[in-house]
Amino acid sequence: MTGGVLAPTLPEALTTAARALHDFADPVAMRRRVAVLSLRRWTAGGFEPVPPATAPRALSDADRLRGDPQAPVLWAPDPDSCTLCAANGHETRTRLAPDEVRRLTRALSGPDPVAVGALLNAVAPGARRDVGRALLERLESFRAFHRTP
Repeated sequence: MTGGVLAPTLPEALTTAARALHDFADPVAMRRRVAVLSLRRWTAGGFEPVPPATAPRALSDADRLRGDPQAPVLWAPDPDSCTLCAANGHETRTRLAPDEVRRLTRALSGPDPVAVGALLNAVAPGARRDVGRALLERLESFRAFHRTP
């Protein structure tokens, strides 16, 4: 304001902040952000920041996985026809339907290890090799599952 007259435009910092708030307030983006942050918080076990994920390693059908009861996998539908999955404060997206994610992760919630090939039977045949296996590899990198001999 100069001489009692407001400037015709907002200061750049205020314009940037207003634009960010507008983008952040988009209902679809806001719903996704709330889901992601909630899943991360619920699975982080009180850690902030959480320990970094490890690099995903390839899984074969014969590899056996055991779920970690202290690190449950939580999931939520995503507006982009995906499912958000989280474990140990990390999140990922998958093209698997929520019911497929539920079947896949429920099979690993028991005390006995399960072969990857058997786990992938919970996934539609067209998604087993790429999508289902990739999700298991990613969740293992979050330490949600552990390989057993």
